[in-house]
Amino acid sequence: MMNHSMLALVMVLGSSAAGQGPAGVSPEPKVQEHGTKGDPYATQVARSALRERAIEALVKASVDREAVLRANAIEGLHAAPSRVEDAVRAGLSDENPGVRFVAAFTVGKLKLKKSAAFVEPLLRDNEPRVRAAAIYACSACGVAVDPTPLGGMLQNDDPLIRAEAARIVGEMGNKSAIPMLKSAAATADSRNKARFGGSMDERMVQGERVFQMQVAEALTKLGELQSADSLRAALYPSSREGFESAALAAQILGTLRDQRAVAQLVDLIEQVVPGTSETADVRQRQYLQPKEVRLAAAGALARMGHPGGMYVAEGYLNDADAAVRAQSVFVLGEGQRRSDRPSLERAMTQDGSPMVRVAAAAAILRSLSEKSR
Repeated sequence: MMNHSMLALVMVLGSSAAGQGPAGVSPEPKVQEHGTKGDPYATQVARSALRERAIEALVKASVDREAVLRANAIEGLHAAPSRVEDAVRAGLSDENPGVRFVAAFTVGKLKLKKSAAFVEPLLRDNEPRVRAAAIYACSACGVAVDPTPLGGMLQNDDPLIRAEAARIVGEMGNKSAIPMLKSAAATADSRNKARFGGSMDERMVQGERVFQMQVAEALTKLGELQSADSLRAALYPSSREGFESAALAAQILGTLRDQRAVAQLVDLIEQVVPGTSETADVRQRQYLQPKEVRLAAAGALARMGHPGGMYVAEGYLNDADAAVRAQSVFVLGEGQRRSDRPSLERAMTQDGSPMVRVAAAAAILRSLSEKSR
């Protein structure tokens, strides 16, 4: 549960080889216009049928035997709030804490007040992150709830529990929590030194990075805009271990719609390996950043209204790694372009990986929103 989006969490790829893309991106990408000539979804009837197929795929996945698919399906249904409630209620009693978390978070995010009563038992869940999501859900739905346990979670020994608590505090929008967040971030380093000395394993190190970024996101949402500076700084990893942090930073900056990060995100996409030829055919270029970082940057740009980086996702749609394909279709969904719908439908119906099919179904729902181009 370390990422700020379950779909994004599943698609964080670890270390990948650098890839290629079929076109360039301008530092000031502009929205591209796509006509309806030859568009199989030009009519409202066709779009409605496609949307229904995507919803059916997600509803089916919400009861899959694989917990990650159940969680991703629930989140994918956010774009169809009138159809998500049954999946949410089943998810609230799921055996897997990750699914319970996503279900409770969905109740809060979509303000599903009719499901609030089903969330209340989770206030006593064995998993702290589930309890945090339940507090958020109850608060968002107008149910009286004590938020003080979140303060204890921000001091937990597990940085990923602290990270999720920080995320929840940011979602709740209470500016009085700013000092608590700053205190938790300031004391984390000294506490870890006292507890671990210099022997923290990589999971803990990465968890601390995630925690600090989630605090920065929460503080930014609560009005401390300068906190986004640390997120922009994280976009340039100094080692392979920093790639996952860079991808998460890009995703968060996209969520925050941080226009100040646009030039940096474009740079992440276009950087080539030093000393290699910048051939005119960009498909032959050797890019410096790995796939997950370039895809995260392209998705962030699209979320901010700059779809010029969609060529990155297009270039990875047939990647041998299913996780890369899943992230690619997720990014295409962020772009919300009419021209991508055929590719997304093929991924939803024909890809051999259920993870990709679920990601494609979710992307289709987002591409069919009122903001689609």
